[in-house]
Amino acid sequence: MTKRKIISLLRTDSVAQETLFPDAEAPRPRPDLRRVRVFAYGSNVDQDQMRYRCPSARFVGVATLRGHAMAFAGYSASRSGPVATVFACEALDVPGALYSITREDLARLDRFEGVPWMYTRASAWVIADGKRRRAEIYRLRPEHVRAGLGTPAPAYLGLIVGAYHRLGIPKDSLSIAITLATRVKRTQPRRAPLTSRTPDSTYGSRRTPGSKENADDDE
Repeated sequence: MTKRKIISLLRTDSVAQETLFPDAEAPRPRPDLRRVRVFAYGSNVDQDQMRYRCPSARFVGVATLRGHAMAFAGYSASRSGPVATVFACEALDVPGALYSITREDLARLDRFEGVPWMYTRASAWVIADGKRRRAEIYRLRPEHVRAGLGTPAPAYLGLIVGAYHRLGIPKDSLSIAITLATRVKRTQPRRAPLTSRTPDSTYGSRRTPGSKENADDDE
């Protein structure tokens, strides 16, 4: 075996590395750059917010989630009120924005969305450019929806309306969500805020995500 071959083997053998260089810094794990689609229908439709939360975000286009309706429910401290969610409803559709992000950013987005205590994430079929595409979507946990529907804070609703307007997305689903909020009576009192922090920007807390206290807990 040649000298070059021996050196090459030693460089790629982790056991040998630990023996020869026990104090060497462990190699950093490579970021997961595989991409996944995410369907946004609430504040994540706003491209500036999405790029802040997920630097790898690429806007794919406008898409539609068939057989669903939009509502505002639960309570987000960073949004000072109910936040967006979707629920099954055969007669209606929910339009939104389709993004492509890395799996590393998907984990980051999970933390922003407050998964699993506020939102849950699942795969669903959406329609984009006339084709069915698989995408990740976020829904409020059932217990937050059961706490009752409500009208979102003006700043939060304005962020969503502006994002819809810029992308030319019809606002019918938003109108239905507001109508539901004003007509459906609460069966339970609103739950207390999940966190006590105060938002410090348009996109909620600017702290690095990674804990329950730092989640923005809104779609």
